[in-house]
Order: sequence, then structure tokens, then C-alpha cells
Amino acid sequence: MSRLLFCFPALLWAGFAGAQTGSPLDRESLAKLRREAFENSQAAPVFEMLTSTIGPRLTASPAHRRAAEFARERLASYGLANARLDPLSFGSGWSL
Repeated sequence: MSRLLFCFPALLWAGFAGAQTGSPLDRESLAKLRREAFENSQAAPVFEMLTSTIGPRLTASPAHRRAAEFARERLASYGLANARLDPLSFGSGWSL
């Protein structure tokens, strides 16, 4: 069920894009998109890590830094060549 919720916006957009151009829907492309969403989706593990494992994070908190590092590492693992964190000047930050 959760995978369906993650791929629904992409499928909805694909349907609207096909309707707006006046061309018929490319069923083969939609089938490839569905197959990719159900077999190789990384949305659920990333969502789980950011929400359940790392949890809530305020600006400049240790959890904020951990989430930013996780996102940078994940983007680099996807092949993004220039994944980096920009410096943030926010004061002392937040933590309990």
C-alpha cells in the first residue's frame, strides 16, 4: 500500500502529460514506470530513515546534521557528482 502511495503522483503526472499533448498514452512507458516504482523504489527506505530513525530535527541540531549527511551520502550514492553541504550560520543551534 505504501509503495502505491509513493508512485501514484508520478503515474498521475504521466497521465496528465499525455492528455495535455494530445498524443495517446504510451502504455509501454507507463508499464516501465510502474515496474521501476514497484521494484526499485528508494522512497520508502529514505522516508523511514528520515522520519523514524533520525526523527524530528530543528535547525542546527545534531539530528539536523545527521539528516543532512544522510541526504548528501544518499545523493552521492545515486551518482550525483557534486553532492555537498553548504555552511549554515544559525547561532548555537538546538539540542536538549
